[in-house]
Amino acid sequence: MSLLFQWLNGIMVGEPLSYHRDIFWHALLWQGITPSLVHLNWGHWGLNMLNFYAIMLLFPSVWSGWQLLRFLLQGSFFILIMLYFFSPSVHQYAGFSGLLYALVVYAVIETYQKDRWLSLSVGIFILLKLLMDRQINHLLGVDEALSHIHVTVEVHWYGALWGINYLLINLYYNNYNTK
Repeated sequence: MSLLFQWLNGIMVGEPLSYHRDIFWHALLWQGITPSLVHLNWGHWGLNMLNFYAIMLLFPSVWSGWQLLRFLLQGSFFILIMLYFFSPSVHQYAGFSGLLYALVVYAVIETYQKDRWLSLSVGIFILLKLLMDRQINHLLGVDEALSHIHVTVEVHWYGALWGINYLLINLYYNNYNTK
């Protein structure tokens, strides 16, 4: 799905699929989802897809197909709403990294009882990455790899928050339905 949207974004004029703060409320409904599915360039897309596959390999038992799709679509909308209301300095955004953080945070918490070592090690790494995002991105050369673009680290935090919220919603829903 991301490949299709990335290709479409490349052939459309004016980056209509990415987040633009000034037209957020006037944009088409589907633009509430697509900014997380398109990227600034193919290198950016490739890095995010490699990370996506790594998460799926580390935590294969966490996701079913429809649950994953629902998680990504709802998370994309959540991240954009958070960007709009809590990051007024961010005027444009495109990328999957917020959803990657959401996926890994959810998976780490969800699998903690089954595989504590994996959950703790990945969880500690993600927490450190969140706390030192700008420094790590500069040290690893992520900004340079993405053609000197600004990495919007706020979406990483919003993604992590979505992962926790989704888990809490599922716990409430499952608890409510078993009574």
